[in-house]
Amino acid sequence: MVVFTSVKGAPGVTTTVCLVGATWPDTRSVFVAECDPSGGDLAARFALPAAGGWPALELASRRAGGPVPVGPYLQRLPGGLEVLTDTRTGTVPSADGALPHLLAEASRRHDRDGDVLVDLGRLTPGVIDGVGWTERSDRVVVVLRGDSPSVIQVRERSTRFRARWGSRVGLVVIGEGQRRSREIEQFVGVPVLATLPWDPASAAAVAGRREHPRRLRRRAPLTSAAATLALRLLEPGTSPMVTGPTGPEVGTEAAGVGPGR
Repeated sequence: MVVFTSVKGAPGVTTTVCLVGATWPDTRSVFVAECDPSGGDLAARFALPAAGGWPALELASRRAGGPVPVGPYLQRLPGGLEVLTDTRTGTVPSADGALPHLLAEASRRHDRDGDVLVDLGRLTPGVIDGVGWTERSDRVVVVLRGDSPSVIQVRERSTRFRARWGSRVGLVVIGEGQRRSREIEQFVGVPVLATLPWDPASAAAVAGRREHPRRLRRRAPLTSAAATLALRLLEPGTSPMVTGPTGPEVGTEAAGVGPGR
């Protein structure tokens, strides 16, 4: 399980999660769980039915008096990526009760190894563990822009990050080059896992904005970099830092873009 979060502003956590999920290796199943206390973005972006997601899953669990399969409450984005959506409730579903069932669902689907990508949104002041999600995850990805205020905000929390998450934490920098990202890594003291290029058109397509095309170019720099990041998250420590347009050719469409896998 990989948790994606941020500490300042809106650097594009949800878009990044969906892009990484859509470029996840086809040999493994994956779905996105929306656990942002200011959630509801995915349902709103893609006009998904209100029935479903966390509220319906929790209601079914209460009625059944115990855990129920997660699969019926997943919804598909236009590109085929499965998501467990949330509403703007202002609360974060606790990992204690939900996590084992999410992981079991991920591994059960299609009889393949499975993974869960958690969109935790922005860590609000005083909340670092996201109701257990970061503590229970295999990786914690902090998404940030490369501007000085954003970098300083992350550095101010870096000591706490390392103390709580150790080697599981890494950064994804939006819109900077390799040299700048290495400077950020040295300044913050947390490894940079990837640099995703600034590509507003591709990002808008992933975000479901109707004024943009709903199909990404398979070799778009943003898509390629996200695919390489996905591989690194699965095998931490075996890949170099992802920068710009480098990375393997992508064989799947991005979230919300084109046909499913």
